[in-house]
Amino acid sequence: MTATLAHSHGAPTGSPSERFTSRNPDDFPVPSTAQEDWRFSPLAKLRPFFEPFEPDGVIEGEQTVPAGAQIEVVDPSTLAAFGSALTPGDRPSALAMKHARRGLHITVDAGAELAEPIVVRRTGVSGRAYTHHVVEAIFKACARALRAAVEPDPRASGVPSTKGVL
Repeated sequence: MTATLAHSHGAPTGSPSERFTSRNPDDFPVPSTAQEDWRFSPLAKLRPFFEPFEPDGVIEGEQTVPAGAQIEVVDPSTLAAFGSALTPGDRPSALAMKHARRGLHITVDAGAELAEPIVVRRTGVSGRAYTHHVVEAIFKACARALRAAVEPDPRASGVPSTKGVL
């Protein structure tokens, strides 16, 4: 969960690092017109998206997958990569992350040089559905390593330093 940080003048700037995020839908209030962000929104039409629902959606699609890449339909929660890139910043996204039971898992083999792009087309034909698509490629490993390198160590206190060690 990410807390809202104050700008140097005391007010949040709205930058992504300052936005509240959570994987738990209950951490987000159900929007109302009393909230400035939702004041002019047609909440009567949007309300179904703020509560859990039983998926009944029909989604059709096609894809072009060159050699060196694979696509399969999976339960996203079974993947280690699921939710590792983004944490939901709103109630509908958190609901989708919590309830998604089908999604595409797209992988690109390490060292693969794709001759053409991967093209995925999906069309919601009817109903509502929770779905997530997870894309894994070799550059993700680099991004994870960089994130781990710059994250503060929760076991350490104070400012990290090599003073007196080198």
